[in-house]
Amino acid sequence: MTGLLILLLLALFLIGKMFLGDQKTKKEKGKIASVSSSFSVHLKEVKQASQVGSGKWKTPANGKFVVLQLEVKNTSKQVKTLNTFNFKLLDKKTGKIYGIAERATIRGQMDKKGQLQNTFFLNKVQAGQKKSGHIVFDLPKKVTNNHPLKLVIQDQGKQASIPFTTS
Repeated sequence: MTGLLILLLLALFLIGKMFLGDQKTKKEKGKIASVSSSFSVHLKEVKQASQVGSGKWKTPANGKFVVLQLEVKNTSKQVKTLNTFNFKLLDKKTGKIYGIAERATIRGQMDKKGQLQNTFFLNKVQAGQKKSGHIVFDLPKKVTNNHPLKLVIQDQGKQASIPFTTS
């Protein structure tokens, strides 16, 4: 019986590796940045993956994907529009700045029917409302190994940042 249980657990592990690739996840608790008087951004989780999406929406990385799970709150008193292009990633070692991987960000948020789920792309957020979603960056593999990075968020000419490392 114990042998069967171990075999079952091993099979589940291998199936998970097949579908999820070589993802690594790192929880980022308490990392919040306020940008202008419009938004506060909470970095909730950092993942690495060799691909995002599934089925016909599957997209492979050129290097390695860094997927950031965010929760954004509209802290203003009016409706605001979120835009994924307000997010950049700064490599603190080299000073290089990376933009989002647009295609991977969009395809990683599509369900099997091709409908976008939890996207920040031109999404209206009511005053006081929170939205969750993820953004994806395609980074060189050497940048994804315990590298100090900084998520930079820009809005209305102001910027804020959240430092983190990949693992």
